Amino acid sequence: MLPQLPIPYHAALQLYSYPVGLYFLNYLTKSTSEPEARLHCGVALAEEIFVKVLPIFTLVFILSKRLQQTGSTKYAERIRKALLWSALGDALLVNVKSDLCAILGAASFIAAHVQYKRAFQQSEGKTGGDSPLSSVLVLLSVPVLLMLGSGHSFILGAMAKGYLVFLFYVMSKAYNRFWHVQQAKSYAAIFGLIGAIAFIASDILLLAKELSAGREGGTFLIMLTYYAAQFGLAVSALE
Repeated sequence: MLPQLPIPYHAALQLYSYPVGLYFLNYLTKSTSEPEARLHCGVALAEEIFVKVLPIFTLVFILSKRLQQTGSTKYAERIRKALLWSALGDALLVNVKSDLCAILGAASFIAAHVQYKRAFQQSEGKTGGDSPLSSVLVLLSVPVLLMLGSGHSFILGAMAKGYLVFLFYVMSKAYNRFWHVQQAKSYAAIFGLIGAIAFIASDILLLAKELSAGREGGTFLIMLTYYAAQFGLAVSALE
């Protein structure tokens, strides 16, 4: 059996819950009558960006504070870089009506996942090769892509699906890390795997929404799984 959740994880979750709660409070209470008009106002746009990136910067703070006490590792540094890239992507994607912001935001998230992949791969290199399920996890992306359909833009759909396949690859690396240390019952490896799975869930929901002509709804669940993913990946570096 796993022991009681260690204090660093309790403390991280408690601190993280405040900015995440603020985001969802803002999401639930902001005016929905003219949401796009709000984003044309500089103050409103800055507010949206601040509330959206605050949870990610909170994770950066938590991780940095912990590493000051325990010492830094390559794994932790790459996770921290991934969080910073994610924060940049979040800020850019607030204004989704701008093609430039959308492209730069997507590029930022790709850079973030490259860092996550490098972190898991570096950790995997210390413990051995791929787990038996590693290739199977990547192949799981195929039925998911078939279920999502083609959408209205072939180029946009192809890019989004390629990104999703990469997320499955990152998840396979997270599973490798978990598989190699599972006998030690490492919370770090468990949270890393949960974070990678939650990221895929978030992006499947987002991709499904975009490929269905950008239908309204689903944002709450998308962001809930997204923030859960970032928390899992961040605290995977606490040990």
